[in-house]
Amino acid sequence: LCGGGDRQACGLGARLFGSEAGGDPARALAYRESACTNGDAWECNALAQEALRTPDTEVYGEGIARALRFFDLACAGVTSACRNARALRTEPALSRDCEGGARAACFQLADLYRENGGVLEDPQRALWLLAWLCETASDNAERRATCGAAGMIELKTANSERVNDPVRALALLSRGCDAGEGRACLDLARELGEGRRLPQDLPRSHALFDTQCAAGAYEACSWLARNIDDDPATPLVLAGVAHGGAFGPC
Repeated sequence: LCGGGDRQACGLGARLFGSEAGGDPARALAYRESACTNGDAWECNALAQEALRTPDTEVYGEGIARALRFFDLACAGVTSACRNARALRTEPALSRDCEGGARAACFQLADLYRENGGVLEDPQRALWLLAWLCETASDNAERRATCGAAGMIELKTANSERVNDPVRALALLSRGCDAGEGRACLDLARELGEGRRLPQDLPRSHALFDTQCAAGAYEACSWLARNIDDDPATPLVLAGVAHGGAFGPC
């Protein structure tokens, strides 16, 4: 049945031979591949992901080629498979161009590395590229595109080999905010107000939220409205507007 195109039969064969007790991994894999070629997009996607976990994927070689084959087969039914195939194909050229000094390529590469759940997800590589772009930027447009994102990755990325650097995160977020990136200002204001990942600085947090609220940022006005009753230092004018104006009466 499986050989005749019945993907359900292929799936049954894969489960039968894939069982731990008396299983046959090679036959199970063959059934899974048949299920994929018979139109099971999710099985194709799973096979592609497994191919990327094999040791030979450190270079653009057999493992990558196998992953691409299965991502292409999965693409019709799994949207992320299309994105993953595109990312795998574009990374080598972007890496080469970035190493050659093309800043736009470095930015595109960082986007691939910071895509949540993406096949190339690597927050530390994304941070390295974005921070470098931010710290060497010659104009505010590039700072707006890179600094705030780098600052938040710096705060969120930690593992057994790396601890967060709040001083650097503060500098990156501040640089993005000073360049006019509203998201960086809001993130900075929130982090300074909460005082968990950055040293608490309520006056600066209030001032940043105040400025962003005046610029029309709902999130900033909402924060001011929520905090005015608990913190006398919260800016009164805009918080009052938020309480009784933009958000209705308390």
